[in-house]
Amino acid sequence: MKFFSLFLLFLFYNGVSLSQDFSWKKVVISKNGSNEFYLDRKSIRSIGNYNYQWLMTNYLKEFDEVKSDISYTTIDCKRNRMQIVIWSEYSEHDAKGQITGHSLSTDDELEWANAKDGTIMSALIESSCKNKTFTFDENDVKNENKKTKRKSKYKEF
Repeated sequence: MKFFSLFLLFLFYNGVSLSQDFSWKKVVISKNGSNEFYLDRKSIRSIGNYNYQWLMTNYLKEFDEVKSDISYTTIDCKRNRMQIVIWSEYSEHDAKGQITGHSLSTDDELEWANAKDGTIMSALIESSCKNKTFTFDENDVKNENKKTKRKSKYKEF
């Protein structure tokens, strides 16, 4: 397990130092517009039913000190669940600015969070497992037959 922890630390520091190499794709935003969530398409690694991938969250409302964070996640595509292995908080949006906090989960702290249908986590898991972004816009639902409206690049919850 010590080797695994060292490997994850290497991934974290290497990934953060190469942050300009991330390819963030917006997947979902919260209904009230307070948070937006991105997955890095370049970092995805799949082993069996598991995807390992960087996730970025921008906090858009009512957050003074922390404006964003990135997490290295393990996604279980078969069981529809996720765990955060490593994370870091930033003073600016898009994982920029000063690091305001960071953590590597210990064996005892690693817990799976099960996603319920229709939640942000389920959208992130589905996007990662299908390796695509969602398309959803309220105007498109109201005007399904009208092709003049342009669809949004992400699903809103």
